[in-house]
Amino acid sequence: MLVLKKFKLRILITATIVTLLSSLFTCGIHAAFLQTGTVDLSGKVYSFNGSTTVLTASATDGYFYGDSLSGNNKTVYNAMSAWKTVSSKSLSSLKVKLTETITVKLSALPNNPLFSPEDSETFYNAIVKNFRSGWEAFLFDNPSVCWLDTMNLMFSVETTSYTYDPFGKLYTLNIGGMTFQPDLSPSFTNITEAIEYASLLEQAVLDFPVNATDRYGMLREFQYGIAAMTFYDYALAGRFYNTPMGVFLEPGAVCEGYARAFKMLCDRENIPCMLVVGNFEEDIGHMWCYVLMEDNKWYSVDVTWDDTDDYRVVRYTYFLKGSETFFRDHTEGFDYDDSMLVFPILSTKDYSVSSSSSTTTTKATTTTSTNATTTTTQATTTSTNATTTQATTTSTNATTTTTQATTTSTNATTTTTQATTTSTNATTTQATTTSTNATITTAVSATVSTTVTTAEPEPTVYGDLNGDGEVTIDDVVKLRLYLLDTVKYSLTAQEQANAKVIKGQASIQGNCAVTIQDFVVEKIKILPY
Repeated sequence: MLVLKKFKLRILITATIVTLLSSLFTCGIHAAFLQTGTVDLSGKVYSFNGSTTVLTASATDGYFYGDSLSGNNKTVYNAMSAWKTVSSKSLSSLKVKLTETITVKLSALPNNPLFSPEDSETFYNAIVKNFRSGWEAFLFDNPSVCWLDTMNLMFSVETTSYTYDPFGKLYTLNIGGMTFQPDLSPSFTNITEAIEYASLLEQAVLDFPVNATDRYGMLREFQYGIAAMTFYDYALAGRFYNTPMGVFLEPGAVCEGYARAFKMLCDRENIPCMLVVGNFEEDIGHMWCYVLMEDNKWYSVDVTWDDTDDYRVVRYTYFLKGSETFFRDHTEGFDYDDSMLVFPILSTKDYSVSSSSSTTTTKATTTTSTNATTTTTQATTTSTNATTTQATTTSTNATTTTTQATTTSTNATTTTTQATTTSTNATTTQATTTSTNATITTAVSATVSTTVTTAEPEPTVYGDLNGDGEVTIDDVVKLRLYLLDTVKYSLTAQEQANAKVIKGQASIQGNCAVTIQDFVVEKIKILPY
């Protein structure tokens, strides 16, 4: 028995040695027959058409999507930071050296006629997987980047090394770098226009008025202001409907525009805010926001669903809600499986503050003091000009006295806006006039005759700011620009009068633009409203 055991052991050892030597010999032959080379693939340009509305939110331990990235996606994300600010060079190609080599096995090289549809899909997916999350995280972390065509990113790979296995009949490509070619959003005619609008957007966000000092109060003002400035663009007719420009510059936005605008304001105040998507039906989804409150818990905000499209009322039904409430009609999700991005975990319960007792805010309480000041300035300027003009026609020996008398007569025949000037001038005349009453009487008589024959005020055409006789979206845009910068986009006195479309409201405010806009889309039938 012992001999037999030794014999069996010898057979086992011998067989093992033979197998090992055979394997080594085969591997040596296999390696000897492997073919290596390089292939220039720079001429093969691919288009990535992935929608930016198929992303999740950022990691719970960070405030940006980029915090959850690693490897090549993180490298691409960092490289694309060059696109944060649009410039004349923004449309130049962007070369990225990858930190990890992309390895993909194919039955034929991409420039070979035998390159099959299956090879093409494998090659494309292998590359996209290494930049998709980085590209979309960049867009979601930077909502102000509106100049890019997010639906058409062109990319190619650099000269690539490969090996060919004649036994397995497979090529193994090793990709170490990529080139991205950005394209201009179709919303702009050229890069110069995109630069101008980017500057307007930046200024509009900086100028957005906030009175609250606590996070809860600021967020309520953000929601209130966004809903007051825009409307839901069901027809997708707006120029910037899926960007913050559809809120801050030219009204008309969908959920993506609302959410991105809200995040821009949160970013301004350093409030952690993440864009979230879900509620997908086929290729259409919804976007909202998650914000981190002082209790270190995340809560949801859906400005879109809280906008009633009535500038006087904003709901807070979907404001700072926890998962028990919010997930009754919101479902987080995305339509692909290779995302590196994850959602924050929502608080179970809604956010609660002692001062939060109302779910509705009346917009009539909003006041913009800047616009009221501008209106007053215009009235003062008009009065001053009238005084100066009349002064040049009076006699030298009674210049001061005659000027005041002339101003008084002019104000008596013009609009009531100058009533305060009339009162002031009358007082001045009495104070400075003593022995020249006869002269004053003559001057007044002559002036009144002239004023009556020339003063003919233009009629007020409510809502028509550009003077073309119609009320259109162009008038809304003109008023929006004026509200952003009253100096650069100044209005004449007549244009200001036409802009005051709210009955009983003396100053020009944001609700004036919303009201004109409602008239244009036939939500209201008459102006003033």
